[in-house]
Amino acid sequence: MVFYALYLGVNFYYFTYGFSSVQDISSPSDFLKVTVVIPARNEELNIGALLQDIANQNYPLDFIQVIVVDDHSTDQTRKIAEEFIGFRKNWKVLSLIKPKGTAYKKAAITQAIQNSDGDIILTTDADCRVGKHWIRTMVSEFKNSTVGLVSGPVTMWDNGTWFQQFQSLEFAGLIAIGAGSMQRGAPNMCNGANLAYRKDAFYEVNGFEGVDHIASGDDELLMHKIYSTSKYLVKFQKSREAIVNTAPCYTFRQFLNQRIRWVSKSTHYKNKAITLIMSCIYLAIAGIPITCVLAITDIIPWWIFISILGIKISSEFIILYSATHFFEKKYLLKWFLPEQLLHIPYILWAGLAGNIGQYKWKDRIIQH
Repeated sequence: MVFYALYLGVNFYYFTYGFSSVQDISSPSDFLKVTVVIPARNEELNIGALLQDIANQNYPLDFIQVIVVDDHSTDQTRKIAEEFIGFRKNWKVLSLIKPKGTAYKKAAITQAIQNSDGDIILTTDADCRVGKHWIRTMVSEFKNSTVGLVSGPVTMWDNGTWFQQFQSLEFAGLIAIGAGSMQRGAPNMCNGANLAYRKDAFYEVNGFEGVDHIASGDDELLMHKIYSTSKYLVKFQKSREAIVNTAPCYTFRQFLNQRIRWVSKSTHYKNKAITLIMSCIYLAIAGIPITCVLAITDIIPWWIFISILGIKISSEFIILYSATHFFEKKYLLKWFLPEQLLHIPYILWAGLAGNIGQYKWKDRIIQH
């Protein structure tokens, strides 16, 4: 638990104090051709709003290409996208060629990149919303020619229900940890809802080759491949102008399936230091109910259990306070203590379920 607290403390420091001011694009030569890749499956309620957000970007439209990859939708997703795109130059809708395995999203991104004109690939999800400065802010990091991949901030919107705010609070902490890790030169987590990378870097690591049999990991596993080349830097764009808003899970079953999907890629990290850190964190969380039982049975004194629980609560509060400040969502902290009651069993369950069995994603059963 002390290790867990130190880990959170280091990432808190780098997330809160480790970033310099964001540099804007100042000359025409700084504008790079960007291909926005949007894999979409049954997103008829969302795809139109996202495409409108991209059409409203504060970035030269001649430098924006949009590729929607329809992943065998059974609703009006493709029709809505095609009607919106119309005769827009360089905007297109592709039909996904069915992959051999279950890595549909990786296949969609790969197919889009093969048909892209952009120097920078910028991915998001069809159920997201972006601000008008999104592309400009994300691309500004590539003014540094050594930057190969840029991860951007993602937040979950909520309509006031405790369940959605619970997700939004936890998610803010995960984004902050991932950002802090990138800033200190040890990237571990990122999110495909807001991810940019050089197309050259994608091809230099042979894209998703080697991890294309894994259903998830189109974001983190690719980031690890690009970072492992030692040629490129991996950066986090800590700017509110770059924030992408994504939808939370609306049912508990969706939530469980999403978390299993997230955890399922963890055993495939080639950097075993990340796996070791995650294992230590899991053991730290598991130590809480264990020490509670030992204290109840008088095997250990109560102060040991109280101390361990206190370390967890205080260290998590610090990083969540910083994260909610950045996302301007401090109101979520009202759920911090109630969340602690659910967080421990949820983490213990997710760690096991994410490495065995199966999960459901986009109406598909994924075995892992």
